[in-house]
Amino acid sequence: TRSGGRPFSKTRARQFAAVCRAADLVIAGNAYLAGHARAHARAVVTIPTVLEDSRCAPRTWNGQPSRVTIGWIGDAGSVDYLERMRPVFDALAAARPDLALKIVSNRFPEGGRIPMIRKPWRAEEEMEDLRSFDIGIMPLDDDPWSRGKCGLKLLQYMGAGVPAVASPVGVNRDILRDGAEGYWAATPEEWRARILELAADPALREKMGRAG
Repeated sequence: TRSGGRPFSKTRARQFAAVCRAADLVIAGNAYLAGHARAHARAVVTIPTVLEDSRCAPRTWNGQPSRVTIGWIGDAGSVDYLERMRPVFDALAAARPDLALKIVSNRFPEGGRIPMIRKPWRAEEEMEDLRSFDIGIMPLDDDPWSRGKCGLKLLQYMGAGVPAVASPVGVNRDILRDGAEGYWAATPEEWRARILELAADPALREKMGRAG
């Protein structure tokens, strides 16, 4: 749970155990969730999150754009991760005035120093929005809630041919190879350095985007 800042809820733990015991089969989205389910369930299988091939359309790369767009896609419940990144975004804006942050969501964080593009999410425009990113980001906290996430953002960035920078938390470490399809970043300094490295090098962005 994330309610009240508490990482654990005894009530939810009891409910989770009861559901697992009652099920003939539990399907988990990653190994972390499967491990919790196995403590209570008769049978557990892991089926990772996937994208439909027909919806993947890698972007094209045409030299150095006048503005480099850092992109994030997600729902209202995950915007808090972006709020905690504000000092990083402010530092990036000071280092490179040509950076912009595009957020595709149904809720948006307060503005900081970096120019922000607020785009309401629409299913029919999702791939077009993803392809407009130059760098995709997936910041997470290293806590039980975040370790249970299944990495959809990273897969969406890769499906659009966009390099990513992500927290090395949970399944993110399995999906993104550090230095191949993008970078891991665990500290504010690493976030700043990795994004600036990609922002300065269009060829590297294209290489990592194609690898994804």
